[in-house]
Amino acid sequence: MPAAHLRRLPVLARDLLLGWVSEPILDVSGEAVVCLEVEAVSGLRYFLPMAAAEIDAGLVRIASPLHLMDDGEFYRRNGAALDGSTVWIDPASGKVLAGS
Repeated sequence: MPAAHLRRLPVLARDLLLGWVSEPILDVSGEAVVCLEVEAVSGLRYFLPMAAAEIDAGLVRIASPLHLMDDGEFYRRNGAALDGSTVWIDPASGKVLAGS
């Protein structure tokens, strides 16, 4: 899946819409998406670790809204925003498959 397709995917806990992905965040090596920045329905921004997310059929599903973190300083310091649609990722693992 092109990384750009992650942007604006709806984020749901059960059937409750919590918000939309605003930005995938890569690890320091650039080999995997480790976090999704989520813009909540309220307009606030949260961080969702990929380990807590399941991407399937154009949706991001999480078990609980408690997986959304309001402090993303760790990800800001140790990651990088994913750049553009030229990067492809495996939605199941978050691994970067190819890029230009």
